[in-house]
Amino acid sequence: IDAINPFKVKGIFETELGRRMQIADKENRLKRESKFLMHLDNSDVIVIGVIDCYFEEDGGLILIDYKTDYVPD
Repeated sequence: IDAINPFKVKGIFETELGRRMQIADKENRLKRESKFLMHLDNSDVIVIGVIDCYFEEDGGLILIDYKTDYVPD
């Protein structure tokens, strides 16, 4: 808990994307930590991962990839 700055978290929800996420959440369209498996066409490559967050909007998907690491200069 000491590593979390509540003012930065609050700030996220005051951005345009944050407001859109809140609307999607109220409408049960916001999904978090979703596992996926994708087979690339014409190859033997399979991609496995986790989508941090996504929601549907205007017939498309908005993908969100959180970055929480901090590297000083």
